[in-house]
Amino acid sequence: MEATTFYNRNFRFVFEPNYLSNETLKLFYNPNKRFLIGAGSLGNYITDKNAETVFKSLENMKSDKKTMKFRKYGKLDIYVK
Repeated sequence: MEATTFYNRNFRFVFEPNYLSNETLKLFYNPNKRFLIGAGSLGNYITDKNAETVFKSLENMKSDKKTMKFRKYGKLDIYVK
């Protein structure tokens, strides 16, 4: 809980779903749109294992923006607030 609060205060997560992602994302989201997501719900969009790698990479982040691409799920842009 405290970790997600820290990530939400210091970073902004913008997710862009992949057009060929799984069927549940196709039903609910327009694939051409980008939207903000919180650190707690990151695992719902890119799986928990990928979310852990995102959090590990945030510790070594040296620039203001980082883009991570996930083949099945889409693109995640991370901005420093």
